[in-house]
Amino acid sequence: MKKIIFFDIDGTLIGHSFTVTEKNKQAIKQLKKNNYLVFLATGRPLSYIENEILDIGFDGVIASAGGTIYYQGQCIYEHPLDLKVLKNALKVLYKYEIPYGLECKDYYYTGFDLINKTIDRQIKSGQDKNVVINKFNQVKYKDIQYFDFDNPVSKLSAIILDEIQYDMLIKYLNDDFKIVRYGFAVDIIQKKWNKGDGAKYIMKYLGIDFQDSIAYGDSLNDLEIMKVVARPIVYEKAPQELLDVAVDTFIDPDRDGIYHSLKKLEMI
Repeated sequence: MKKIIFFDIDGTLIGHSFTVTEKNKQAIKQLKKNNYLVFLATGRPLSYIENEILDIGFDGVIASAGGTIYYQGQCIYEHPLDLKVLKNALKVLYKYEIPYGLECKDYYYTGFDLINKTIDRQIKSGQDKNVVINKFNQVKYKDIQYFDFDNPVSKLSAIILDEIQYDMLIKYLNDDFKIVRYGFAVDIIQKKWNKGDGAKYIMKYLGIDFQDSIAYGDSLNDLEIMKVVARPIVYEKAPQELLDVAVDTFIDPDRDGIYHSLKKLEMI
């Protein structure tokens, strides 16, 4: 029976450098040679994932925190937001002029100049300018003016320009969404479907038993997937809620954390 391993991207596969270390890349490739199924399980939409990561050769992707699932290059499942819930969220984002993105299967639709403001924030935080610009040059995005409500939306994301904006997200969207913050960036995830649901879906689809599942993650948008796999492994400096459910930890991905963890588990 094959085993399946899920990897988050930000903070798990890649660290502050914004790149996957050579050892982490080789570790994933060796897993595939050793007959493991390897999936990304990320809050990002597929359109927001760099070629450097996709070219590693994952078997599939759980994207948009479970909202869209791909296997062998094909979309096999979408769990779109309820239209009424989406429109209510957009009213809040517009009212408080919060830069946002709508995560759809083919494109990332952005409002209030989200991409340029995100680039500016990341460079000011000390990240390498060329790496940041290269990353965003690969994002398949369109301005919100081209969005049509016939296009299913799996998840929203945003950046916070001041604390009032964040408070308004919590106040008005908390009933329908799980709000996960990473500094100035925010994931706005549907409460009715998440990475954990996505992992359960793909395991059932592929006929994989719970006991043959492992997940790597670092943030609160990984909490649900950690609860549905047999071996949850989290970053050593993850929030306490993740550490409480983990069976093991890994070090900083920029220090080859995934490679060292897989070697320790004798999987590569």
